[in-house]
Parts: sequence; C-alpha cells; structure tokens
Amino acid sequence: MESRVISPAFLFCIFLTAFTQFELLHSENNSSTKTFTAKLKESSNHSALAEKLVWGTIEVKKTEAGFNIIQWVTIKELNVKEFLVQRSDNGKNFFAFRRLDAKGDRYEPFKYQVTDHKAKGKFFYRIIAIDSEGKATYSKTINE
Repeated sequence: MESRVISPAFLFCIFLTAFTQFELLHSENNSSTKTFTAKLKESSNHSALAEKLVWGTIEVKKTEAGFNIIQWVTIKELNVKEFLVQRSDNGKNFFAFRRLDAKGDRYEPFKYQVTDHKAKGKFFYRIIAIDSEGKATYSKTINE
C-alpha cells in the first residue's frame, strides 16, 4: 500500500479555498449578517518572500458597467504559487473573492488582472501572494 504525505502548503491552500467559498456563499445569501474573514498572520517583515517576489504597481479601474478591475504587476516571481485577491468595504476586514495561479518563475514584469463582478462602488483591495511552501505576503492596500 502506497502512502503519501500532504504538504502543509497544500493543506493551507485547501483551508483558504474552503473558507473563502463558505465566506462567498455566506455573504451572497445573507447580506445582513457579518461577513466572516480569514485572518492570515501579517508581519512587517516579509523576508520569507522578499527574495522571491517583488511587487510592482497595483491599481483599481472601473468598467463601463461600474465594476472594479484590479490590476497588479509583479517585477519578479520565484516559487510563487498563487495569488488571492481580497476586498473590503472598510479597509480593515478583508475577504478573498478570487484566486489566480501565479505564472511561474519570472525575472521580468508580468501584469495580472481580475474583475470584481460582485462589487460596484468604492472598496479596498489587496493581494496575498502564497509561495509553494505556504508562506504568504500582502501587497499594499489600495482603494478606488
């Protein structure tokens, strides 16, 4: 019988994905109830990913229909697995609404973009980058 070891990074991603899915369903089905948020440990020292990820610009633009488009650039990505895009209406309580795979090891700028089809109006956004070891770092927070 073959046994397999599940990495902590994989378990972390499963937890975040499941938690985010619950959160999205909860917020869509019951808007009068407080939204539950996944709280990752923030640190002012992001040395774990500092050598692997260099953030470029991050900005919010509007579609003609009034939805927000979140665009960001990475200058360098090494061993970055994925990005979680988070939204907040108050700049304090964020929840993830979109996950994107990273484009792989890159030493040149790469532009990412997602459209927030659930939000019209002014919101705060930030991006979480997660490496293949499960370590995470945040982009700066922006608002439209």
